[in-house]
Amino acid sequence: MSITGRKLTAYANGSELDGNNGWTAEETGDVLDATVGRDRGFEREDMGVQGLHVTVKGVHDVSTGTLAGIRRGTILTDVQLFRDLDDATPAYSIDEALVVRFRLGAEVRGRFEWECEFHSRGDVVTYADPV
Repeated sequence: MSITGRKLTAYANGSELDGNNGWTAEETGDVLDATVGRDRGFEREDMGVQGLHVTVKGVHDVSTGTLAGIRRGTILTDVQLFRDLDDATPAYSIDEALVVRFRLGAEVRGRFEWECEFHSRGDVVTYADPV
């Protein structure tokens, strides 16, 4: 068993996101109340609009000046999140996503770090269990 994320990576628009060193993916959905009298006082919920919210973080290489090529409002295509860069199949594959938040920070004796959050657009999100 391996529990390390030391070889994880993320791609968007056909390229690896520069300096990425972490990602999280949250499957979301509206919970709709579908309770009726026949449920005899017990709730019955149904899933409404579904989506995937992803946060990717990384470090900024100040020597090159490049910064992952993303900003709030950017539309990403062909997003792929890998558990291991040697995996043939990504954990998540998203056809299109909208960047809704971008953050850049730095500190003395630290490093420049970036973080972006994006949301899937449309119905093409694929999840693959680890092999």
